[in-house]
Amino acid sequence: MANKTRTEIRNQIYQYLPQVNQTGKLTLVNNAIDLAVEDMSNRHDFRCLRAVTPDTATLAVGAYYLDLSSFTVMGAAATYLKDILQMRWMKGTSEDYGHIKFVDDALFHDRWGYVDYSGRTRGEPVEYTRLGDRLIFNCPANEALTIRCWYQKLHPPFAADATSHSFDTRANSTAFMAIVYGALTELKSSLSGVEFPQELQTPAAMYEQWLQKLIAKDRDVPNEAFEIGLGERGSRFNTSDPYDWTR
Repeated sequence: MANKTRTEIRNQIYQYLPQVNQTGKLTLVNNAIDLAVEDMSNRHDFRCLRAVTPDTATLAVGAYYLDLSSFTVMGAAATYLKDILQMRWMKGTSEDYGHIKFVDDALFHDRWGYVDYSGRTRGEPVEYTRLGDRLIFNCPANEALTIRCWYQKLHPPFAADATSHSFDTRANSTAFMAIVYGALTELKSSLSGVEFPQELQTPAAMYEQWLQKLIAKDRDVPNEAFEIGLGERGSRFNTSDPYDWTR
C-alpha cells in the first residue's frame, strides 16, 4: 500500500482541528507539515533517506577544498543534503584509496592551522571539516583525487497534495501519525487564538511518542547476526579509542 499523502495528513489534522480547515490557513498547515518531516529527519538518520549511490567530485592537484557544487548530486538544491556519512579519496590510476574523517571546524583549525599556505606539503587528505557549502581538507592534494561520498538526506517538502511521505512503507502509519502530531505541535504554538480540544492539550508528547516508535522501527533488523557500527549522526565522527582525548 502506498504511503499516506499530504491530503490524508491534512485531513487527519482537520479531524482534530476543524477550525484550521480554511483556505486562508492552507499555507500555514502545509508549512507545519513540512516542518514536521524536516524535524523528524533531523532527529535520526533514517535508512530510507540515505543515498543509494555515492556521489563523487575531483580534487585537483594542489587543491585543499571542494565546494558542494562540485558534486553531481549533493550540490543540487533538490537533494536536501543532511550530512556526509562516509568519505574516501581514490586514485584513478590505481586501486589506492583512503578514509577521510570529519572533524569539527574548531578542532580542524587548531590541528591543521595554516592549511592554505602556498608551501604546504601535499599528500592524501585524512581529515576534513565543513564550513557552509565548502569542504576543507587537511592538505593540498599531491595528485588529482576522486572524492567519493555516501550521504544522508533530509525528508523533502511535499511537492503537492498527492505527494506521499518518504519514510519506509513498512512504517507508513507510524510515520503518518508522527507527522500529524508534529504539525499539530507547531500549529498549537502558532495559533494561540485557536481553542484546542481537551484531547489535544499535549500534542508535543504524542509527537515524541510516535517519532520514537518510528525510530525504533528503523533500527529494527532481521533476527540474524550483525555487527554494530557507528551509524548514528554525531557518533560516527567520534573515535573508538576512549583515551584519544588525552593525545
